Amino acid sequence: MPTDANSKNMLIVVHGMGEHTQQSITTEVKEILTAKYGNNIEDEIDIRVIAYNKVFNDWRVRAKNDIDGAINALEGRVHFTRVKDTLKNELDPSADNFFLTHWLDVVLYMSTLGVRVQLEVARQLTQILQEFNNGGNLNTRKIVLMAHSLGTTVAHDTLHKMWHGGFEDDRYNNLSRLPFAFTAFYQLANTSRLLKTGLDPTSRHTAVRPAPSGMMERMYNVYHKFDPVARAKQFKINDLNRWLPEQDWPDEVYFPIELEGVHQVNVHSLTHYLSDPQVYCNLLNEIVDSYNFPADFGQLVEQHKEDMVDAKLDEFKAEFEARVEAKNLELIESLDQITRYWKLISEEQTRAEARWEKLTAAFKAYFEQA
Repeated sequence: MPTDANSKNMLIVVHGMGEHTQQSITTEVKEILTAKYGNNIEDEIDIRVIAYNKVFNDWRVRAKNDIDGAINALEGRVHFTRVKDTLKNELDPSADNFFLTHWLDVVLYMSTLGVRVQLEVARQLTQILQEFNNGGNLNTRKIVLMAHSLGTTVAHDTLHKMWHGGFEDDRYNNLSRLPFAFTAFYQLANTSRLLKTGLDPTSRHTAVRPAPSGMMERMYNVYHKFDPVARAKQFKINDLNRWLPEQDWPDEVYFPIELEGVHQVNVHSLTHYLSDPQVYCNLLNEIVDSYNFPADFGQLVEQHKEDMVDAKLDEFKAEFEARVEAKNLELIESLDQITRYWKLISEEQTRAEARWEKLTAAFKAYFEQA
C-alpha cells in the first residue's frame, strides 16, 4: 500500500458550475470512492482538485459595487450581447440564488472571463503535473483527469491550448513536452459541445482525444440519459474510426457510457454520476492498483438502475423522453437559448428535492417557452 504521496497514483478533478472549493470537491470525491472501494481511498491515490471560482467571484464582487459597469465590461462570442439584457434584468448581486451561484458561472465563462479561467486552470494544472513528474517512477504510476459539467468545457479548452501553445506565458504550453500522458480522461455530463467557444471538441482537430503520443491513453465520456444538461448538444462521436484514425482499435481507447439509474433529483450532480457503478468501477480500475474489478459488475449496474428514489420516476422519465423527442436539442445554439434552457431546468432540480412533479413541470416550462 502506498504511503508516500509522491509514490501514489493521482486523480485530478476539475469541478463544474457552482460554489466549490478544493476542499469541498476533495471531500465529496473521497467519501464516494472510499465507500465504493471499502478502504480510505487516499491511502491509495493522491486526489488533487483544480478550482477556478476565484475568477468568477472577483467579478461578482465588482458587480455588487457597479452592476452596470461589470456587465458592460463583459464581451464574448456571437450572441453574448443578448445575454447582457438578461443579466441586467435578472441578476441581483446581493441575492444568494441559483442564478447567481451556479448558472452565472456558465454565462461568465462564455465571456472574456473564460480566458482568465483557462489561464488559472493551466497554472494549477502545470504545478500539479510538475509535482507528478518529479515524484516516483513514471513507468508504474498512473494519472487520471476527471472533469464534470462546465469543467469538461473548461478542461477541453485549456488542455487544447496547453498542447498547442495557445498561452502567451510559455510556462503553460508544456503539455506536449511532458514525458507521460494521462492514463485516462473522464468527462462526466460533458458540456464541451454545448458551450464550445471555438474548436469543436468532436472534430479531429482537437488535441483532446486518445491518440498515440498524445495527451491521454483512454477517454471515457459519461452522460446520463435523464440529465437535461448532458442531453443538449450531446457529445457524440458518430464515426470512431474517422475521429481516431491513428488508432488500430479505437473502441479500446474511447468509451461512451450511458447511465440510467436515478437516485436523486439533481441527476446532473457530480455525486450522482460518481455513485453509478459504471463510473466508479471503471474509475477505480484505472487508478487503484489493488482494486479487483467486481465479477458481478453487470448485476451491480442493473441493480443501480432498479433502485430508484421515487414512484413518480416513470412519469418523469416519460415526460423527459417525450419532450426531448419533440424538441431537437441539437438546435440550441445561442447563449440566450442555453441560458433559458439550463436556468429553468436546473433551478427546478435544485428546489424540487423529492418532488418529481416539479422537475417534470420544469421540462414543460422550457419546451413551451423556447
